[in-house]
Amino acid sequence: MNGNNIYNHAIQQSSIIVFGNEANGISKQIENLSDVQVQIPKFGKAESLNVSISVGIVANEIKRLSFKG
Repeated sequence: MNGNNIYNHAIQQSSIIVFGNEANGISKQIENLSDVQVQIPKFGKAESLNVSISVGIVANEIKRLSFKG
C-alpha cells in the first residue's frame, strides 16, 4: 500500500500498469521490475477498493491527463 499518489504523479503513455489484490498486492518479482508505484488515496472510511473500481479510477486519470496536453 505504498506508492506515489496517482493524482500527483503523471503516468506515462508507454506504461504497463499492474494491479494487485487487496490482500497480497503485487509479487516481489513484479515490484522489483517496476520503476514507479502509484496508489489511489483513501477518502472516507473504506478500507480498500475493488480491483475493477481501481482500474476505472486509474483509466480515468490516464484519459484525463491525456487531454491536458
